[in-house]
Amino acid sequence: EYVNVQGGFLVVRPNLQYFEEFKEAIYEGDFVPSAGWKGKYGGYFGGQQIQGLCAYFFDGLHPRTAVELNRCIYNQMNDKPKKGKGNKEFCLDNKETCEDCRETDISEVKSVHFTLCQKPWICPLYILGQTLCKEFHTKWFLIREDMENQLGIKRNK
Repeated sequence: EYVNVQGGFLVVRPNLQYFEEFKEAIYEGDFVPSAGWKGKYGGYFGGQQIQGLCAYFFDGLHPRTAVELNRCIYNQMNDKPKKGKGNKEFCLDNKETCEDCRETDISEVKSVHFTLCQKPWICPLYILGQTLCKEFHTKWFLIREDMENQLGIKRNK
């Protein structure tokens, strides 16, 4: 019924009035455990923090002032498109049809949220069967290598 926000990737336009209101919402602290901000926004993981607070602020206090970006392009997690079971399945973005982000070409992805694929530097073996996760990790190491080369950092081999 009420929106939620994935706090792994946020783009905001600076607005001093909104910033002051945002701080006031935090100071007010009207968070209800298991129900969310004002008892509506945030009865989920991260709901007491930025994810629930942004949902409350931009859906409850300032409706229609936020834009939802394509999660397969921005903050891509290589996740399943649906939640639930059987005839109670629903799209993660609450749309009628679901885009399966696991099928997105890596050339279209602008940012990755290393949560399900895990952090590349811990080298998780279970991702070996997940093509897009492997591509994300490979790209991350290529970008890191390029940065090290630009900075003149020599790696131990």
